[in-house]
Amino acid sequence: MTELGGKLGLDRLTIKKYMSLLEQLFLVEQLTAWHSNEYKRLVEIPKLQSIDTGRLCAVRGLNRERLPKQPGDFGLVLESFAYNELRKPALWIEESLNFYHYRDKDKVEVDVIIENATGDCFAIEVKAAATLGAKDFSGLKRF
Repeated sequence: MTELGGKLGLDRLTIKKYMSLLEQLFLVEQLTAWHSNEYKRLVEIPKLQSIDTGRLCAVRGLNRERLPKQPGDFGLVLESFAYNELRKPALWIEESLNFYHYRDKDKVEVDVIIENATGDCFAIEVKAAATLGAKDFSGLKRF
C-alpha cells in the first residue's frame, strides 16, 4: 500500500480505502499470503488478483495484437484468469477451501496455494511459456 501510494502521490490510508472500494465492487481480490509459524522466512503481504481479466486487459491497453508482444503482461493476465477459474468451483463444492499465494524472503513464489479443511495444501504455478525449465519449479520445490 505504501509503495503504491508513493507512485500515485497518495498516502497509505487513502490507498487502503481505494483498495477496499475496489474489493467491494468485485474488481480485485486480495489473495492472502500462506504462512506457518514453522517458517519464519515467509513474506506475509497479500497479493492482488484481478477478478475480470477482460477489464484488466482494457485498463492496461492490451488487445489481441499487443498481448503476445508483452509476455510479462500476458503472464499476469493468464495468472489472474487461472486463479478465477480455480475459485469458481470452490464456491459450490461442500469442502471448505482457502486460497493463498506463497512468497519467501528470497522472492521464491507459488502463484496459488489451495488449502482444504484438513490442512492439505495444493500448490499451483501458472506459466505463460512454451517450454519449462528446472527454474520454473523452484517455487513448488521450496513450498
